[in-house]
Amino acid sequence: MKMEDDIQTQISTDVFNLDSYAAQYDGHTKLVRLQFIAHKIKALELEAYDLLEKALKTGINTQLYYQILKKISAQFPDRFEYDENWVKATENASIQRRDSLEYAQSDAKSKMVKESIRSAYAEMGRFQYSMGNFNDAMKLFLRSREYCSTPNHFCYMNLDIFTVSIDCDKYEHANNIVIKASDCGSNIVLLSKLRAASGIVSLNAADYKTAALKFLAVSIDLGKHFTTAITCEDIALYGSLLSIATFDRTEL
Repeated sequence: MKMEDDIQTQISTDVFNLDSYAAQYDGHTKLVRLQFIAHKIKALELEAYDLLEKALKTGINTQLYYQILKKISAQFPDRFEYDENWVKATENASIQRRDSLEYAQSDAKSKMVKESIRSAYAEMGRFQYSMGNFNDAMKLFLRSREYCSTPNHFCYMNLDIFTVSIDCDKYEHANNIVIKASDCGSNIVLLSKLRAASGIVSLNAADYKTAALKFLAVSIDLGKHFTTAITCEDIALYGSLLSIATFDRTEL
């Protein structure tokens, strides 16, 4: 989500529950959406920052925590305070976790077990992603994909790569990943993730009719399985609005 301009959005806080809205999302997407709301909706700014601080402290991205808390603690000194003790404890725990993952990675390579190597790279990739090291996560996910032995594993790894790509605003790369992951058999959740991913890419490319078709093809079975990127509520809303905007009367 881009936040270059300072155009403010008006919204009634009586009908919009920010806590419930934010609770639908996970991972980096949740953080970005809360930042966007704080930036765009003055009436929800403080509440959004409160939720953002809490969300940051459930993760391990201390770099992003530092950037945001330095900003908002200066802007609202009576409400926010940079927690140096949390940062130190989180970074120490992350070092231990990284060491454990590196050992598992080394052990898997020495035993030459393909599935163990794939899993070790994937776990390290998710760890780096959680820390906000997107480039490192991307490299590890790509390495993990080289050791995939089933179509499902291949699809799951491509979806991890897709998530990192959109978080980095690399939508062209995300589109290539979706195309590569198109064969995932009859797994309805995987198929729905891929259709939702394709819808996101098409929406970013302003191909609104294709985006509508992709979102409408997503099964309700997706549930909460893709909340690091999009929710079922988003898909229903986007699919409906885009259909009204691009379908003719017979298609509707």
